[in-house]
Amino acid sequence: MDKKFNVGNRVRSKFYGVVGTVIDVDTDGYIINPDHAEEMWIAEEDAEAYDRKTDFLTRLSELMREFDVSFIAHKTDMPISAYFKDDEIPFARLGKENNKGCGVIITADNIMDYDKE
Repeated sequence: MDKKFNVGNRVRSKFYGVVGTVIDVDTDGYIINPDHAEEMWIAEEDAEAYDRKTDFLTRLSELMREFDVSFIAHKTDMPISAYFKDDEIPFARLGKENNKGCGVIITADNIMDYDKE
């Protein structure tokens, strides 16, 4: 039976939320060397490919949901504004962004829909 990951692949444990490098493959799982912990075994069905961009956006969407925050990209040459739900004034302005439209609202629910490049 072919495994979906090999030694050297970067994986994430769906159960533990730990990211690491596969250092050994066995019949029903992987031994990984996590970035911030000791070696550990994870089951085959628990392992998923690790992609930094997707992981970052997933964690950002979780924070946006937790704090009930949305971002608004006003115009091409203006900063992105961060708003708490129901606030009329942004609590932060994030640099200058060349967004592709006017008045784009980025929420926890739609952030994964945007181009990750």
